[in-house]
Amino acid sequence: MEYEIIGNKILLRFHENISEATETSEHNSEETFISWESDRYTITRLYDSGILDRIEDDLAGWINMAREEEEIKIASEIRFQRNNLLQATDPTQLADSPLSPEQLAAYRVYRQALRDLPQQGGFPYNVDFPQMPGS
Repeated sequence: MEYEIIGNKILLRFHENISEATETSEHNSEETFISWESDRYTITRLYDSGILDRIEDDLAGWINMAREEEEIKIASEIRFQRNNLLQATDPTQLADSPLSPEQLAAYRVYRQALRDLPQQGGFPYNVDFPQMPGS
């Protein structure tokens, strides 16, 4: 865990699933170095003098809370992007749309795929956005 006190708040960074990786220098292919990879979750809380002790007493609980908050944040960002794409294609669904029946059908399929994004297996971390018709 890392932390940074900023005014009356504390920025907390939790790491889990830490693994060692060997990388090759981009300048010298014979030179390698060790790096570390991990899942990282960041949350901010109001700072008080006992927060670090409370975290230490229940580190697993704090990591779970941070992981859940991170997932909610990322899912919200994906949904925001998805909603913008849906809104941009709203005119394709109007009765007076100049699109052909085939184009209308393609946009219906596209829009349904956008609505189904949260059901993808990797949501919200691994999401495949559908291709917009005509692009």
